[in-house]
Amino acid sequence: MNATYLPPTSKAVSLASLLQVHVDQAERVTDPLAHLENISMGDLRVIDRRNGRAYLRDGSTITARQKNGEWIVAARGPIKQKGQFLR
Repeated sequence: MNATYLPPTSKAVSLASLLQVHVDQAERVTDPLAHLENISMGDLRVIDRRNGRAYLRDGSTITARQKNGEWIVAARGPIKQKGQFLR
């Protein structure tokens, strides 16, 4: 079953755009999430370096991955709650 996501929050979109500008301007980037950690430590809940994701306190996710030599940064909103599970 695929999850349904809400639109990304404005905070997630602004952090993702800041990170995209940084990786575009930097000559050599090995860990883009380290820069995100420096600029928004208070907004981050968890950084998953293995999967290239940063989870924000509001439930949004910022993903940074390398594709064809370029870094792609994307923001995704929190998972939509559809109700409670059956007990």
